Amino acid sequence: MLYGCTIPVGTPPQTATSRFLAVTLRTCFAVNRDAHQKIRYPNNYQALPAVLKTRIKALLAQELGGADRRYGWRVQSEQRFQSMVRGVQEAWVQGTDPTLLNYYRCLAPVVDRHQSGNCGEYVSLAVNMLLDRGVQESRIRLLKGALGRRNNHICVVVDAAPDADPADGASYGGRAVICDPWLDLVAAPVEFFRVLDVIECEFMPETLNVLNDNF
Repeated sequence: MLYGCTIPVGTPPQTATSRFLAVTLRTCFAVNRDAHQKIRYPNNYQALPAVLKTRIKALLAQELGGADRRYGWRVQSEQRFQSMVRGVQEAWVQGTDPTLLNYYRCLAPVVDRHQSGNCGEYVSLAVNMLLDRGVQESRIRLLKGALGRRNNHICVVVDAAPDADPADGASYGGRAVICDPWLDLVAAPVEFFRVLDVIECEFMPETLNVLNDNF
C-alpha cells in the first residue's frame, strides 16, 4: 500500500473487535489489490496526489519507454474510458431497480471489459468484490464528497457506525475500514482522514460529507 494503515494486517488480534477489524482490513486490502489488477492506472491519474502521480508516471515510463508511446497510451486510455462511459449508460438503462447497488452491479462488467475508469469505477469493482467475498450489503456504505462541479470523490466504507458523521473519522466506530482504490488507500477512518489532511491533491473535496447506504 502507498500510505499504509493504522493497524497493520499482521498485528495479532487481542479482542473480538480487533479480530473483526483485522479480517475486514485483509479483505479490503485484497479488494484494493484486485481492483488495481482490473484498472491498472486511473484514467485521470494526473489529478492524483503528487506522490502517487509520480509513482504512476515512473511505472508508465518503465513500461512504455519514450514519450511518444506514453502519449499513445494516454490517447488509448481516453478512448477506452469514453467507450466505457457509453457502455455504462447502456447498462444503466437496462437496470430496473434505481438504487446505487444496482448501478454499481451494472457498471462492474463494463469496467471489467474496458479496464478503465476513475474513483466511481474503482468503487463499482470494490463493491462487487466485497459482495463476492461474502460481505453483506448492510455492512457496505458509500462515502462521497463534492466541492463545485468537478471536485468530487467517492469511496467505500465497511462497518461504519449507523450514526457516523461522514467528516469525522473518530465517529465511525472501532470496526470500520475505508477502502479507496483511486487513492490506493485502505485504512481505519481516523488514519484515512489524517492522510487526506496531508496529501497534496487539488481534486479532493474539502470534506467527504455524505455517507450513503441507499442500496
